[in-house]
Amino acid sequence: MQRWFATGLYDVGGTPTIFNCLFTHNATMLGQAGAIWNEDGAPTIEGCSFVENLSLGGDGGAIFETGTGAARILGGNRLVDRLHGR
Repeated sequence: MQRWFATGLYDVGGTPTIFNCLFTHNATMLGQAGAIWNEDGAPTIEGCSFVENLSLGGDGGAIFETGTGAARILGGNRLVDRLHGR
């Protein structure tokens, strides 16, 4: 378990393509984003499964975005048991 940031993917200013991935049981204790933290980036996410990702102290059990970037969420994604602290 990570204290502050995502334990699956931490993107700052990048443009990764994330395709057919499984993000499972990622967790943060005090921060945001169990699975993906996106700061000023523009990732493309397609065909991924997010299973039981947890953010105890913040928002975004699966995905948290901050700054000027925005993720492109395309079809075929699946969200199962998103957990968060608030």
